[in-house]
Amino acid sequence: MMVKKRKIALVLSGGGARGIAHVGLLKALNDNGIYPKEISGTSMGAIIGLLYAAGLSPIEIINKIEELKFYDLISSFGKIRKRSLDILYPIIKKAIGVTRFDQLEIPLHIAVSNVNYGRAEMISKGDCIHAALASASIPFVFRAYSNGSMDFVDGGLLNNFPIDPFLGSDYSIIGCDVNYLGFVKDTNRMLPYIERTIRMALFQNVRIRERLCDFLLEPKDIGEYTSFDFKSARKLFEIGEKDALNNMDQLKAAIDKENNKKDQQHCLKELLKADQIVEEREF
Repeated sequence: MMVKKRKIALVLSGGGARGIAHVGLLKALNDNGIYPKEISGTSMGAIIGLLYAAGLSPIEIINKIEELKFYDLISSFGKIRKRSLDILYPIIKKAIGVTRFDQLEIPLHIAVSNVNYGRAEMISKGDCIHAALASASIPFVFRAYSNGSMDFVDGGLLNNFPIDPFLGSDYSIIGCDVNYLGFVKDTNRMLPYIERTIRMALFQNVRIRERLCDFLLEPKDIGEYTSFDFKSARKLFEIGEKDALNNMDQLKAAIDKENNKKDQQHCLKELLKADQIVEEREF
């Protein structure tokens, strides 16, 4: 059954390979007649948001991820660690056929971390591919991403849940965080241990933003996967779709309600001014 048309804004967290679950969420939403009018994303959420905003369907996105073998492109530490993610630019350009934010079918906002100014910023003008790749440039894994005058790293470092563009708006805000922090018994393996402690450090910054969503999806089955499990792309896609479908009735009810969080959203918006989040930077 089609839900009545509402203005929906979608917030997609970072999370590396776990961000592929966002594609499953998008499929579930579309299959239920729900289409976002604007999207914001960080890191992998920015890349998935870019592909969708450019007009690719969720099925086309997951097929493209598998076809391009992202696990070969991104997980090859020894080959890419000292290189910028701009090596992916021509691949994404070929996939979506556009390069500018104003060419996208859906407005998109991308969170990045500006190394020179030491602050979080939002990008919504200029080259959307460069912005998305800058947002996904994990420190110490990839080189900082340069626009010629400044350097940028992973947006999730300072803003892993960029609800900021929609605070105080009339949108019904749906968020998806793919960084569930459940109980973990084994903390002896080095890579999962490092990644988990980073996610713990980001948690409080993220949680205050998540509470202002009209509905938040946080797939719990995703916790066992790391940021570099791109070989599990199809499984991660299915987890995202299944979680969204299991919560679809509550999600529909939430987006049909009047926004009762505007006061809280305005308060956070004022507080975030101290973070100097820049909306109008052009990449």
